Amino acid sequence: MKKFTTINGDDEVEWDGVVLPDVIMEDILSRLPSKTLMKLRIVCKKWKIVISTSYFNSLHDEKSCKTPNLLLLSHIFSNDAFVLTTLSLTGDVLDQWNLPLRNLEMLPSQWGPKNLVCFVVGSKEFVLCNPSVREIFRLPRQPCSKRVGACGFCYLPSRNQHVIISLSGGEWQMITFSCINNLNDLHTYAWKPIKDNAPGKVMAGSRWGVSANGVLYWIGLTSSWSQCLLCLDLNKEKFFTVAWRDEIRRAFSWSLHELKGDLHLMTRRASTLSTLWKLDVTNQTWIKQYTIFMSVSNMRPLMECDDGELMFHDGLFLKWFGLDDEVFRLRRKGYDRLPHFGHMLNIKLHNDTLFL
Repeated sequence: MKKFTTINGDDEVEWDGVVLPDVIMEDILSRLPSKTLMKLRIVCKKWKIVISTSYFNSLHDEKSCKTPNLLLLSHIFSNDAFVLTTLSLTGDVLDQWNLPLRNLEMLPSQWGPKNLVCFVVGSKEFVLCNPSVREIFRLPRQPCSKRVGACGFCYLPSRNQHVIISLSGGEWQMITFSCINNLNDLHTYAWKPIKDNAPGKVMAGSRWGVSANGVLYWIGLTSSWSQCLLCLDLNKEKFFTVAWRDEIRRAFSWSLHELKGDLHLMTRRASTLSTLWKLDVTNQTWIKQYTIFMSVSNMRPLMECDDGELMFHDGLFLKWFGLDDEVFRLRRKGYDRLPHFGHMLNIKLHNDTLFL
């Protein structure tokens, strides 16, 4: 028998019990949601030590990424409330949170570890959120008081840093913070200008950038008013462009998506015909992957599944597109219809995230 130390208010109490090996304890605890782990940290010193290590955080991230959830942002007009709902892929509502914010939009972000959510509030202020534990962190205001014209949010695993990019008053700025720092100190950080000049402008319908492989992407226009992909390498802090193929240019709608860490472009040339392209980052060229016939015009890809299917949503339903038979199906009876808690503004993949 070994002695435990538990915390009872301000007092520490010792008691006899069986201590599990660290490896087993880490494996068990890493399967629990962040909200539960935050409570267990104050139960006993041993658990607090285990949960607070960087190795445990990495282990928890790894297991969370294997079971992604859906994050739904909705607006309830009757009381002007913005609701954030966490939904499992099996249909369970895991959490529902009335955000203490108004007039907000949720930025796209690459699904993966350290999966924070970034909101633009009132078109001027940036707010970070960890839905797993219901925490909100406000960032400092930008030097320019004008509204945000374009922006992007990205996590860089190589540097363990989050980056926010913003175009305001004609100037591109960025703010960077490390995940190992106390997120409550974000208000002390400062924006800095990006020295490199952008070789184009962001199109109005592509204000929120999509991140993949350490690069932020927007649909843009060159100085000669040709449509292109406007890109910002976050490691080098350099802008560049990728040209459209003729077939892409002839489409009448375009949307950017991140699937399995790579950038994809979905184009539409007819009311029911869409094409999904993948960006080859080595050669900066577009590779046509799938041509898909859709009965609904606003279908958007959410995830490329390991079982050879693409998950789509149209704001009302989830649908799975089989890559082998090229057929859409409602795979899970009773769950395919997304729950509605007001007007849905956005939906994204999300995984439980622990920041300590």
